Amino acid sequence: MASTKIQGNASGSGSVTVTAPNTNSNRTVTLPDADITIPNALPGADSGYSKNVLTTQGDTLYASGANTLARLAKGTAGQVLKMNSGATAPEWGTDVGGALVFVGEQTLSGSTDTTINVEDTALFDGTYDQVLLRITDHHPNTDESMFIARGKYGGSYQTTSHYIYNSMIFYEDSYAYMSAGSAAANNHPAFRLGKQIGNAAGESFCCDFWIDSPADTVNYKLFRWYPTYVRTSVQIMHGFGAGMYTNSSTGQGALQGVQFGNFDSGASAAQLKDIKIRKYGFKKS
Repeated sequence: MASTKIQGNASGSGSVTVTAPNTNSNRTVTLPDADITIPNALPGADSGYSKNVLTTQGDTLYASGANTLARLAKGTAGQVLKMNSGATAPEWGTDVGGALVFVGEQTLSGSTDTTINVEDTALFDGTYDQVLLRITDHHPNTDESMFIARGKYGGSYQTTSHYIYNSMIFYEDSYAYMSAGSAAANNHPAFRLGKQIGNAAGESFCCDFWIDSPADTVNYKLFRWYPTYVRTSVQIMHGFGAGMYTNSSTGQGALQGVQFGNFDSGASAAQLKDIKIRKYGFKKS
């Protein structure tokens, strides 16, 4: 590797050494048509320019002030970058743009549990105007089970007889649509979303369960549901329903969660066995 010394006419006696590559290739250094000053050393980490400001994979560099760099630690999965409330710095937060957001999924498989609770903070803290809980692939351990729902208010799932609802279930048999059961229930201990849910091979239960304004502390919450399920004896069943929890001391408070469960034909708690719940939020405009 060849080296060439460039002797300047400065008052000092030092020199600059330029080392050529050993590939026998020609390289060009182009200087600007102006005087330049080369500092003695690159700025240190305390000057905010060093790569040491970023300590972790995924960190983000931003200006915390004029000519000052700062580190924003990486966020968590699903978060988006947005401006803080004071509009002074970026921060990570929940995605609040768009219409529909997938919040998460809960599943049970081969379970002996009799209930499953949905309590995601993001679903019930006012982030969303509406919440959709999409229940699929449900197979109870006990044949002919009933599927129910309850609300959580004031830190507890309410089991008192203050659930008011109406619902209708239809079934298909020989291509004739007939009512399989209806209810205009007053003061029940839970909403009944479906009945006669089978557990034979090939049978399954699905239901879209909607909640309006879950964080509202003035009005009663409105719940709506649309069950669809397959039974080997009558092919297909479907229906709809709506209701509210009317205890004046709690029902107008913020909803904190929803509990789903099974009851057998004798109204005893039954095992859920298999269930999948996909959770969605519809964001404020």
